[in-house]
Amino acid sequence: MRKSKAERQKRLISLISSDPALLIRDLADDLDVSRETIRRDLDELSVAGRLHRRYGGATFAPIGQEVNFSNRSVVMVEERKAIARLAASQISDNEVVMLGSGVTSQFFASALVALGTKATVITNSVTAAVTLGKSEHIRTLVAPGEYDDQEGFLWGHETTDFIKKFHADVVVFSVDGLSTAGVMEIDSRTGWILRRMMEVGRRKVLLIDHSKHDQRSLELICSLEDIDVLVTDKPPTGELSADLQKAGVIVNCADVDEKYRNDTDELGA
Repeated sequence: MRKSKAERQKRLISLISSDPALLIRDLADDLDVSRETIRRDLDELSVAGRLHRRYGGATFAPIGQEVNFSNRSVVMVEERKAIARLAASQISDNEVVMLGSGVTSQFFASALVALGTKATVITNSVTAAVTLGKSEHIRTLVAPGEYDDQEGFLWGHETTDFIKKFHADVVVFSVDGLSTAGVMEIDSRTGWILRRMMEVGRRKVLLIDHSKHDQRSLELICSLEDIDVLVTDKPPTGELSADLQKAGVIVNCADVDEKYRNDTDELGA
């Protein structure tokens, strides 16, 4: 049976981990797909920050490599939208939400508006705030700070000082990686803000697509025990799954249409 796109990319990462010298032709032969399919997979994984493209193949991306907002915004779009819709559906009327920054958080804001949920949202994301401001049912409080145009967020001491003045029913956030070691992020500025949000939030909800499973990044944000709910598009496997269960994390998987999850490349040389 032919592997799905997600399964194929997971196998690609495993193969490159075992032998970084493998070329595209070797990977295509192993997976029984065309070289063009492998090139597209490697390009997508490179944009997502999972791999670093090189001539004829790929190697692992450095842990310190950061992928900018515009590149992240075109990766796993349908998966992220489905995750955001599921997470937004779990917000009750009149709850106070602390919302982190990032692409998935932007999708969450759109989903919350579409649902007509009555809520108060406190965020440092300018892009999310603009979306939330379109709803007559949502009160939006925007943290002050220094503006980063590339990421569309505000950061700094003013941001963290503002956040600590409030209490929230739920913190909704996304990061670069999730592993048995915990929740990880490459941007220290985001790390400072998320830690502060988690101090004042009663329920912590992490939104990540399956490409972030078993991924480590530069900085540890929190342990698995600090997460209450993980909303993703595919269930974690192996040790990560076992450790999430041991930590008492509720894992909710969003329903993504298979026509978006699987590609339609033809088999061939």
